[in-house]
Amino acid sequence: MKSSEQPRIELEQAKTCVEEMRISKSLDEFEEYWKTLLHRLERVWNKTLNHYSKSPKWNGWKSKYDQLRKKDPLLSYLINARGADEHTVNEIVSREPGGIGINAAEGNSFSLRK
Repeated sequence: MKSSEQPRIELEQAKTCVEEMRISKSLDEFEEYWKTLLHRLERVWNKTLNHYSKSPKWNGWKSKYDQLRKKDPLLSYLINARGADEHTVNEIVSREPGGIGINAAEGNSFSLRK
């Protein structure tokens, strides 16, 4: 079966989202690229399914990756986060004030909260 460029194109666009997240100037901007990344990653999978399901060898490897998508904590998280964004009205990102703490080996500790 001939290779498809569509999954690769989606993957490149997902990589672009990661780069945009790195240079984001605001949390809102970062959040939009994060959500787009989640959707692009799922589109890679869906386009792969659509293209390669026509191959007789498809069932030989599909179930392996279906199981991996369910069992691997990171893959499962990404799939569920995208699903939550797509199918619920709840926010998938929460914002909490940040801070930093330094605990000295001896003596007082230092804490800074925003």
